[in-house]
Amino acid sequence: MAKKIKIKLKGKKRLMFETLIRTLGHITKSAEITNIDRTTHYDWIEKDPEYKAYIDTIGDYQVDFYEAALHGLIKEKNPTSIIFALKCKGKKRGWVERQEIDLVNEKPINIVINKQYEESKK
Repeated sequence: MAKKIKIKLKGKKRLMFETLIRTLGHITKSAEITNIDRTTHYDWIEKDPEYKAYIDTIGDYQVDFYEAALHGLIKEKNPTSIIFALKCKGKKRGWVERQEIDLVNEKPINIVINKQYEESKK
């Protein structure tokens, strides 16, 4: 869950940020509600590092929303949602469709290239 942050932004920037949270990052809709032009939002991102830092947190709010919706579907016993959640969170218990190989901790593999084959094609 996105942690609760104290918003230090003021005026239209604050209103735009709060509206973006409510609209899950929908820029056009938020700009219309806030009564600013979309380009103003992008100018703020480019010129105001503090505003950009707040905007960069919008993704966390989106994920919170999606997770809450998924949990609701799981509570309703929606099979697709249950399987999806198990494939994401239940990998260690075998809920995977493909085998994953950890190449970092495996022994190195020596690969021999037959250069003679390449030269015979010429």
